[in-house]
Amino acid sequence: MEFIDTAIALMGYAPETKELSDFLKKNDLHERPKFDANEGTPVVLVEKGEQGFNLRFRTKASFEKNYGRTVGDGDMVLEALQLYGPKNIINYAAFQGVLPFGLNFLQDIDGITKTLGKPDFASEPDVQEPVFAWNNIKNLRISTVLTPDRKNMMVLTISPARNSLQK
Repeated sequence: MEFIDTAIALMGYAPETKELSDFLKKNDLHERPKFDANEGTPVVLVEKGEQGFNLRFRTKASFEKNYGRTVGDGDMVLEALQLYGPKNIINYAAFQGVLPFGLNFLQDIDGITKTLGKPDFASEPDVQEPVFAWNNIKNLRISTVLTPDRKNMMVLTISPARNSLQK
């Protein structure tokens, strides 16, 4: 879980910081996201599909508005870690590490709810890939996307809880 714990600790850091740059290098991630105003999107994914994860970067201004403090110079900061289970729809390999909070990709929503409690958000019952979110588990927002049959977790996303980082 060192990988996950380190990624969580670095949320809000710019890739130009030594800490995040070292983490990216250690995990063989060479892309350093930059905001492109012409693209119009404030989010960039740095993907490592063969290892079952991606890192989501957001513009510094947007991150500060939603979460609080940032660290380092740069126009993008690490916002979230997305981990993919063996039954995902984008053909990522399954993440092989231990998931936080006692979660595992083979849990259905009942198992996840037993572990995390009642979700703060749940998709409508007829949604093909249902999403559930918990807004403050140890100052983190945890969200899951389940398989269409709702028997397995496809994606686990970890990001800071809103306004959880001291300014």
